[in-house]
Order: sequence, then structure tokens, then C-alpha cells
Amino acid sequence: MISAIFAYSGAFDPASAPLLAVADKDDRSAQTLFTATVHGATVHGIAVVALDDTGGNVSVFYDYADSFPTSFPRLQQALGPGGVDAGLTALHLADGSQISVAPGWRVIGQGKGLVDLAGAQGELMTLGDTIPIYDSPRSLAGSVAQGQCCDPVEALRASFSHHALAAQRRGSPPELLTDIVASTEAPAPTGGQAAFVLANLSVDGSAYSYFALAETIGGFTNPWTLRLSGVMAPQPVFATELPSLLSMWSSYSANPQGLGERLKAAVQNIVALQPMLKPATDATQYRADGGWNDVIGAVITHPSTAGGGPVDDTIARKLLDRLAKDSGGPWHVAPWPSH
Repeated sequence: MISAIFAYSGAFDPASAPLLAVADKDDRSAQTLFTATVHGATVHGIAVVALDDTGGNVSVFYDYADSFPTSFPRLQQALGPGGVDAGLTALHLADGSQISVAPGWRVIGQGKGLVDLAGAQGELMTLGDTIPIYDSPRSLAGSVAQGQCCDPVEALRASFSHHALAAQRRGSPPELLTDIVASTEAPAPTGGQAAFVLANLSVDGSAYSYFALAETIGGFTNPWTLRLSGVMAPQPVFATELPSLLSMWSSYSANPQGLGERLKAAVQNIVALQPMLKPATDATQYRADGGWNDVIGAVITHPSTAGGGPVDDTIARKLLDRLAKDSGGPWHVAPWPSH
């Protein structure tokens, strides 16, 4: 798979050269230090592949040859200890709140206690939306949400079209709730009820998964209120990005106190979400391990190595020992495919 990255990705000029390739005992995880050119400029990098029975992860870190030893620790950070959270960047919002987001995310709408965000792969997040709901027909029927207080799942059904219309005005694409997959009760605000809900949506014609917190707040006046926060993404993206989506949601400073712990508890109670929380492979195998620092230093210090010669055995052994310690199993130097 690593050789295929160089052959078919189109990111590199022809004739990329491996400097050191290592793999675990089952050859399901592999890491390679390489030299290549990108539009004629020499780069050094590390490619990482980790496979399981259903798929795998691929990551490639590279930079200009003279910059790579310095930039590698920063490139590595997003997949190092701390995982998802380490790759988030804080955004300060107009109402004084803040949220931490993954690369490629942007704010598309905001207000007092409300933020709408969009990701690079079609993901959408709306946190803190409030929707008035009337419990009896109104003269403005069709332009206001109607429903009986205060079941949160039914309130989500009744009001989603109004929520989607408001989000569309703030920059989101058209959204349609197609069905409720599962729900679990959540701690409720005073005078109300709450539930975490997993649903299917059609967003601009594409199949999406949606995970939301619906909180209903009743009272002595009409309308009553639904407070709605949630994340959605194309179904394949949602399945792989759920931990990152939850980390971003949890980081929003305008969240109710303790929301992060409630999110963790909720996803454990919804069977359909549990497989999405398990990484495809062990994180210590997927990341480019810190043991590469000595190898990178040797390549830059001894330019002859960068011409394709072998990395010193002593330095390679240190890397193998580090990987074995972190992953709990032996690693070995792997031969590079000849084809």
C-alpha cells in the first residue's frame, strides 16, 4: 500500500525512494521514511499504513528536505498522544465564546450562544439553536413549528423542517429528516425533558447521519421551546469522524456544564454508534512514532543516506525497539517491493 501511494497518488514526481521501511510482525502496519521530489523540489517524509480486517488508515507526512527534521514533531502531533484533541485549533466567536475545530472547518453562522460550522468533507454542526413550538394550531400555520409539549424526540420530528430552514438561511444546504434510528434519555433542563437522538437525513440529496441533543423546555406560556444541538456528516464520513466531531462539540464553551461527559455516556447507550468509537487500528501503530526523530536526524546529517543507501543498523534497531514497546509486539525492517 505504501508503494502504491507513490505510484498512484499523483502527489510526488516519479522515482520516489524509500530510505527505511519497517513493519509489524503481521505486516498489517508499516512505516517508511522516504525521499522524493514534488514539482522538482526535494522532500523527505514518512508514510504510515495500518490495516485491519475491514479497511485501514493511511497518513503521509513530508516537507522540504532541510525543514523536515524541524517540522516533523508538529506534523506528528495530530496523531500522537491525545489523538483527536491534539489536532484542534481554538476559534474565538463574536459572542465571546470559543470552540476548537479540526483543520478545514469554518464558521458559517453565529449568534448569542449559537454557532454553525462546516467541515471540508461536507460535515455540518449547529450548536445552541432554539426553536419556539406551539402546542395548538396558529393562524401562521406552516410558518411556525407545532407540536405537543414536551417529548424531545417528537419535538425534533415536528420542528426539524423549521430548524433546517433557519440553518439554510445561515448558509447550510437543504436538510430533510428521513427517520429516527435510536435515542437515549439525557439529563433534562429545569422544567423539561432531553434526549440524544441518532437520525438519518437527506442533505442536498445525499445520505447523512445526524447525532443531536434535543432539550424541551415547557412553561406557563405558549410557545414552549426546543433547544437543539447536533452534528451531521455524509454517512461514510460520519462513521470515521465521529470521535473528532464529538471532541469539537464538547469543546464549545457555551455548552451546558458537563455536556462532554453526557456525550460520552450517550454514545455508549446507542448500539449503532459504538463501532464508530473504536479506531480501525491501535493509535500507537497508526501515528508516525517519535522514534523516527533519530532516523530523520541521521538522514539529514549524512546526506549519502538520502541517495538511497541503508540507514545505519543501530539507528534502525532503536526505532524497531521503540515501535515494539509502544505497540506491544515486534517490528522488523521490511523489504521494499521490487515491482
